[in-house]
Amino acid sequence: MNKYRKLTETEIFKISINRIAEDDNLKITKEEAARKGEIVSIQNNQLTHLLKCDGKFTDDIVNVFVPQDDGKKGERLYKQIGMKGFNLNGYHYVRLFSGSGQIRRNTITFIKDFLYQDVIDKCLCGLTFADFGKFNSAKYNAYGGLAMSGCHLLPEELAPCVCVIDDYEAIKPHEQVNHVTEYPVEYLTLEDKDYTLKDNDPAFTRNGKYAIRKSDGVAFKIRKGTHKEIHAEWYDEIDNAPAINSFDGQGIMSPEWARKVADEIGYDFKISQYIIRAPWIKGLLYTFDFKAWMHEHGIDEITDIFGVTRKIDDLDVILSKSQFKMAKVYKAKYGADAWQKYNQARIDSGLLWGIVKPNKRKDDNKKYFNYQYLQALLISNEDAIKLCEETKDFMMKVNSSDIQSVVDLLSLNLDEEIEMENSDDEKYDPRWSMALKANPDLINDKYIRELIIQECKGRMKKAKLGKIILHGNFQYCVSDPIAQMQFIANHHGNADVDVVGVVPSGAVYSAYWLRKDEHGEVVVMRNPCIDRNELAKRKVMDETEDTAKWFRYLHSGIILSIHDLTALGCGGCDFDGDILFTTNNSIVKNGVYDYGVAKPLYYSLDKAEDKPINQRNIVNADVRGLNSKVGQISNKGTVFYDMLTRYNAGSDEYNKLYDNVVMLGQIVGQEIDRIKTGIAPTEPYSFTRLSKGKNDVLTKQDEQGMKRHNRLAPDKKPYFFRYNYDHVDRELRNLISKYNKQCKLLFWMSLDEVIERVDNYDASNDMVKLVKDFRKEAPVSFNECLTTHISHYFEDLENQIKKRNQDECTNMIGDLYHNEIEYDPDKLEQVRNIVKQCIKIKADRTEAQKRNTESNNNEIAQSNHDFYDALYGDAKEKVFAICGTRQAAFDYLYKASGISNIAMIWNIMDAGTHKDMMEIIGGRKA
Repeated sequence: MNKYRKLTETEIFKISINRIAEDDNLKITKEEAARKGEIVSIQNNQLTHLLKCDGKFTDDIVNVFVPQDDGKKGERLYKQIGMKGFNLNGYHYVRLFSGSGQIRRNTITFIKDFLYQDVIDKCLCGLTFADFGKFNSAKYNAYGGLAMSGCHLLPEELAPCVCVIDDYEAIKPHEQVNHVTEYPVEYLTLEDKDYTLKDNDPAFTRNGKYAIRKSDGVAFKIRKGTHKEIHAEWYDEIDNAPAINSFDGQGIMSPEWARKVADEIGYDFKISQYIIRAPWIKGLLYTFDFKAWMHEHGIDEITDIFGVTRKIDDLDVILSKSQFKMAKVYKAKYGADAWQKYNQARIDSGLLWGIVKPNKRKDDNKKYFNYQYLQALLISNEDAIKLCEETKDFMMKVNSSDIQSVVDLLSLNLDEEIEMENSDDEKYDPRWSMALKANPDLINDKYIRELIIQECKGRMKKAKLGKIILHGNFQYCVSDPIAQMQFIANHHGNADVDVVGVVPSGAVYSAYWLRKDEHGEVVVMRNPCIDRNELAKRKVMDETEDTAKWFRYLHSGIILSIHDLTALGCGGCDFDGDILFTTNNSIVKNGVYDYGVAKPLYYSLDKAEDKPINQRNIVNADVRGLNSKVGQISNKGTVFYDMLTRYNAGSDEYNKLYDNVVMLGQIVGQEIDRIKTGIAPTEPYSFTRLSKGKNDVLTKQDEQGMKRHNRLAPDKKPYFFRYNYDHVDRELRNLISKYNKQCKLLFWMSLDEVIERVDNYDASNDMVKLVKDFRKEAPVSFNECLTTHISHYFEDLENQIKKRNQDECTNMIGDLYHNEIEYDPDKLEQVRNIVKQCIKIKADRTEAQKRNTESNNNEIAQSNHDFYDALYGDAKEKVFAICGTRQAAFDYLYKASGISNIAMIWNIMDAGTHKDMMEIIGGRKA
């Protein structure tokens, strides 16, 4: 079996904008930065390749991050530094790139000023800033930032022979959508409804900031806000609604080229899709024998978008124009020679093609279903608990003495990403797993059991947050390849071929589900999910003669029809590497709208003004992209779903709350696109909680109307969100502790017992008042929404498991320690100092990271992994040099550390190959 070529990583500084702003001549050593968590590892990319720093530390580039908590202050600081640069360790740094992924994490890359011009000239790949004319600066940033995308760079001899084709934008499906429009209004909070005040309104007269109702003379304060309306309309009948870009972001690769690339990187499985990168190029390639298909249809050559005729047999890859981001700019500059000039500039600049990741070797059978999907389901609480059965079974087995179950289950990756196949020579094993393989008896060792329990806590916390295990998986979405071939034949090959494809509307093709003998329906969805209309029920089409023949390389991937709005319904996904979750779970299928009933969201998107590409406009685009509020905004959807439980389905209040969910989808979309448009989304006035102003004089009726309005405005987070935010959980725990003490003092009961009495209408007035005060003061609501119901279910399960898992473990590692030997005092003191130093450095780093508001937890985790590998590896070398043998090193470490620092013994002995600790616990002496 081939081994994956490890993706090289380079260490760089990552420093807060505040630290830079505080010191005009900042100086920081690598060692100091490591202690403060200011070194991160970035994957190999075009930039590290140009700088020839692959796999080493470099200070040629520095990542600057803007703490999100700093808000506008951070934006102002960044704007200043983005324009003028900053000084570090005697060098001046200037802004280079910030790609889409970076700016979402408030991160921008700077480079030493004397390197800037050479690097930017190469990365522009034959273009100059002047060639862009007036252009969207945010798009320039996103496409230029592709140079920072981590990928396997291919040798030049594997650079594909490419033909660029047009995008196909012709189809407007005849399907209903929820069309959201908005406009500014003045409104009043009447006793029974919010009322839009019109000019020359027949029912009211104006008196300054108040409107007087003519029928009874009652005054209402005139308020201003945005009104959003939802219209169910046929997509093809909406004025100015664009035709769908049927193959947005996807291209085609020959099976031969896909295999050559796989052999180069070391993938030993059939490749269905690659996410690819090259200068100004991104997207997804799927494997398809386009040469055979074209020849079968009498086509030997096609003409690219630049007017150049290309022989089919010469091609490795066919790219869509939407994948070649600067096609229009190159065509304007070079005409018919555009691709040739681009490719030569790429070669001259030393830039390469790269592979980000392929489809998985084998599609998963089980994955986590998250709370956003759960809350959108129309199912009962009883059905929700049935959905939890597999997760419950998982938790019970993991917390058992069945070693095989523990090892098998905790090794599963159930999160949503299509992760890069592990590129290390050996598959990563967590410490508890390696220990049990070396010595199964350690299932009863205190430290090993703590590791298992700690991992179980993480899984249990996820369950309480609605992450439950379901049959299903994430796969790349692909638009009907045969339809794309038909378009190429028709538009670029002058063939009389209709573009119809083979996947009918309302259906998907999936080799995975066909292998599972699933010929019924699946539910298709994508993260983030806001509205229940985004859960798409689709028929899995049967294998046909065409699919059996032409889709034989597509053993992975969810293939969509060009004739429906599935992509629009799944959060407006495209085909450049987006992943979709599919499941055939019967409860989920019964809890979503049927095809034709679900209405995808549609709204028109404002466009930003194109401006010249220069430093000022580039930095302004960065500022617009900072401090994304996508998470905060989408969380309001969870609040609305929670509030829905207060009302009966179909009631006026229920319908208004659900309309807010639909509107929220538009707001989230606008926030995502804010970096491109420069226009922040506006929330409808129905989202705003109103209060009486200092100088307001409100009538009783107006105040009643304001209270009615506030009952439907987003309020507290639902109870289960305590497991999403540590500060909410802490606040709730502290409040429960406070009220528990009061309950014990006043009623000789726990808070839970008092709440039960109140809920059963068996409580005194004092009890009722106490519970009311508690719920009012709590940072969460206590509505029994679907996910909160699940959360309580897993809380009860956790308590059951705790009762079962009594303290039955011992410190078995101590049995391997040779207490009877004579220890050299000097050696012992040296080892003790090494351990103390490791403990102090770890404590300092942990404290520094608490102050670091950087939100990219994966990046921090990777940085910690690399840092501690180096720290403990160095400590191990010193201990082994002092002690001589593996067993002596273990004995001295145990003697120096004691039972209170068992983890440190493991950390040091485990450093490097993990072999030495495994030899000790396996009973094999050095």
